[in-house]
Amino acid sequence: MSKFQHIVGWPNLSYWRCLPAGLEAPYETASGAQTDMRTRNGLVIGLSILAAGLFTDYFVTPATFERALQAKALCGTLMLAAIASLSYACSPSIRRTLLIAANASVVLAILFIGAGASGHVGPTYLLMSAFYAIGCNCVMGFRIDDAVQNALALAVTYAIAGAATVHAGFPHMDHAFLYGMVALMTLCIALTCFIPLENERYRRAAFLSEHHLTLAQADLEHANRQLKGLLSRDALTGVHNRRYLDDTLPQKVEHCLQNSAPLGLLMIDVDHFKAYNDLLGHQAGDDCLRQVAQCLEKNLRSTDSLCRYGGEEFAVLLPNADRTTAYAAAERLRQAVQALALPHPREPAGIVTVSIGCISTTPRAVGDGVSMLNAADEALYDCKRAGRNCARLTRQESFPAPAAAEAADNASKAA
Repeated sequence: MSKFQHIVGWPNLSYWRCLPAGLEAPYETASGAQTDMRTRNGLVIGLSILAAGLFTDYFVTPATFERALQAKALCGTLMLAAIASLSYACSPSIRRTLLIAANASVVLAILFIGAGASGHVGPTYLLMSAFYAIGCNCVMGFRIDDAVQNALALAVTYAIAGAATVHAGFPHMDHAFLYGMVALMTLCIALTCFIPLENERYRRAAFLSEHHLTLAQADLEHANRQLKGLLSRDALTGVHNRRYLDDTLPQKVEHCLQNSAPLGLLMIDVDHFKAYNDLLGHQAGDDCLRQVAQCLEKNLRSTDSLCRYGGEEFAVLLPNADRTTAYAAAERLRQAVQALALPHPREPAGIVTVSIGCISTTPRAVGDGVSMLNAADEALYDCKRAGRNCARLTRQESFPAPAAAEAADNASKAA
C-alpha cells in the first residue's frame, strides 16, 4: 500500500505507527520521556526566539512595541504551561491542548504585531509567523497524534489569521500577492507535518527491530538451554548422563570447598544385569534400567543429582550430605529398588537389586572429585565382594592435600 493510500485513511495513521497494538504501551514507556524532552527543548528554543524578538520589535516597530510585549507575554505564559505539562506528565489531552494553544498563540501574536507595523515591514511578519509554524513541525519531537493535530491547527490558524491580517492590516498593498503568499505558506505548514511523522516512524521502526531482535535472542537462548539439556540427558533413562557428571562434579566440589560443606557421592550398580540382559533380552534390560532410574530419582532430594554413569551403573551427587546422611540415602535407594520387585530369574532373591558404594567428605582441593569417584567405586566393589544387594560406606573420610599427596607419591617412587 502506497504512502498516499495511507494518507487518505489519515485518522488511523497506521503507516507511521508501524507497531502492533500490544507494543504501543511498551514503546511509550521506553521513548515517552525522550519525546517529551525533544518537545520541551523545542518549546524552550521557541520561547527564547520569542523573547529575543522583542529587541527587533523595539527597534523596527517602536510604535507597536507595547502591544508586542503584551502579546508575547501571553504567548510565553502558554508556552511555559506547555513545558510544565511535559515535565509533570499531564494527561495526553491536556498536553496536546496546551501545545497547540502555545504554538498557535505565537503565530497569532506575530501576525498581530505585523498588522500594526508600518510600511513594507508588515509582510515580513507574515513570513516570520509562517517560519515559526514550519519550525515547530521541523524541530519539536511530537508524538504522531500531536504532530498531526498541531500542524493542522497551525495551518488553519495561519490561513485564517493571515488572510484577516492582509485584509485589515495592509489596505494599500497588493492583496493578491499577499493572499498567494499566505496560501503558499499554509500549504508548507501543512506539509511539514510529515517531518515529525517520518522521524517518529523511524524511531518506531527501530524500536520494532530491537523488539524482534530481543525476541529472537530470547528464542535462541531458550533453544540453547533446551539443547544443553538434551546434551546432558541420557536418552534411555531420561536422567543426567556422564557428561553432566563430569561437568557438575568439579563445580559441586568447588562450592563445598568454598563453604566448608560436606559432599556425598553414591556409585550404584544393578546386580547381575548382564545375566538379566542375556536371559530376558535387551528390550527388557532397557525397560529395567528405565524403571530403576525412575525409582532412584523419585527417592532423592530436590538438590541431589542422579546420573547414568555407564551401562547399568548410576552415580548420585549429594550436596551437604555427611557420612550418616549419605549412607541413609544409599540404604533408602537400595530398599526402594528392592521394593519394585522386578523379576530377575538369576538373582538369589528372584528380583532386581542394586549395590551401592558411598562416600562423604569435605573437599580440600578441586581435584578431590576424581578421588571421590575412585573411593566410591572401591566401596562398590566391597559390596560385590560381600554378596551384593547392600550399601557400603568407604572408610576414607578425607583425601591428602595436593602437596602432601605429591610428596607421598614421590616417596613411594623413590622407595
